Amino acid sequence: MVGTFNFKENFGLPVDDTLGEFFNGNVYFAGGGSCGVSGGNDSFGGKGGGASSGSVLNGMSNTGGGGAGSKGRSQGQEKGGDGGSGIVIIRYKYTRPQIQIQDIDSDYKYIAFPYTSGATETPYDITFNEDTECDILVIGGGGAGGNSMGGGGGSGGVVYIVGQIMNGNYTRGVGKGGLGLSLGDDGQGTVGIAQDGSDSFIRNAGNTADISLDMGGTSQNLRGFGGGGGGVYFSESYVNGRNGGSGGGCSETNNNSYVVNTAGTSTQPDTFWNGTSFIQGGSAGNVNTTTADDFQGGGGGGLGGVSNSYVDGKSGLPINITGTSANYAGGGGAGQYSGASTSKGLGGSSVGGVGRVWNGSSYLREATSGTTGTGSGGGGGSYSEDPDNVVGSGGSGIVIIRYKYTRV
Repeated sequence: MVGTFNFKENFGLPVDDTLGEFFNGNVYFAGGGSCGVSGGNDSFGGKGGGASSGSVLNGMSNTGGGGAGSKGRSQGQEKGGDGGSGIVIIRYKYTRPQIQIQDIDSDYKYIAFPYTSGATETPYDITFNEDTECDILVIGGGGAGGNSMGGGGGSGGVVYIVGQIMNGNYTRGVGKGGLGLSLGDDGQGTVGIAQDGSDSFIRNAGNTADISLDMGGTSQNLRGFGGGGGGVYFSESYVNGRNGGSGGGCSETNNNSYVVNTAGTSTQPDTFWNGTSFIQGGSAGNVNTTTADDFQGGGGGGLGGVSNSYVDGKSGLPINITGTSANYAGGGGAGQYSGASTSKGLGGSSVGGVGRVWNGSSYLREATSGTTGTGSGGGGGSYSEDPDNVVGSGGSGIVIIRYKYTRV
């Protein structure tokens, strides 16, 4: 309490004297210490950690309270008390993102949980107060394209399951897409964990364990892994695509005799219901060729796993969970520095980002990011000719719950 400002109410402070001094329903800070008084008398410090001239002369910790003065050597006190340590408390406003329930028809509704902010994911809470029949879609954030003759980013892994019963409280996290980067003048690309997409998931209310459901006789977590970032030119340490929900495409190098490098693999298990069975919810990225001086990487992996060219991102797949069929989880297209063509390096299913294209004198196309809310991969970069624009970031992930709300 300072003046009329009530710290306890405004900051929600505890009343155990760990932060400030609790007295008579309020929490106080910055009390002055008392003076020293000779003889048998005591003086009293101000509320808020100020020390009194008794046996304990030091101000209270975490209050900024002053220490008490000494009573003198004759009273066994040769020095005054120390001041109490200070404190910094920050109150900030935080609200979980608001979501809207959408009607599909007279029997079904759906709720879409997008990524909006957060270092890796946006959290949500949801409660089903009774047994509720649900279809569930969980897609991780897509990987970014590589920024130097870059492979395309892989899509986030996909969980899709229908006809499940949910009841109780759940925590959801919706993954951020991997971050696309610009390229320095030396031409050495950069790729690491920040270029991978982040996972999306559904967990228990305490956020301590993933929810698991039976998928084709195997218990699988409701977690879509983030997509792998695309590989980059020229160090052999970074040319390979990164693993993820779908793997990132690899780059090409001329200092290893134009060997075929390694694309990222899919870490997503068999979590996608295709109407008949559960299949893998992602695919590996594409690889380069042994053709000398073509300087084109491989496209990123996608849910559908098919591409017309090794430079293209692999296809996503259409899913109708909202009442309208839409494409999700396409791989990002690779960048091109030689043999340039705007008909190649395309993103999977038009939701993956396209790769940057250099024709020897100018850029024919800039890299683009994967489509927001689809978990698609970003497009890869070309090389170091100016301008050094950023390459495609991965598209953010999504969680969608379609549920039946009519009673039988």
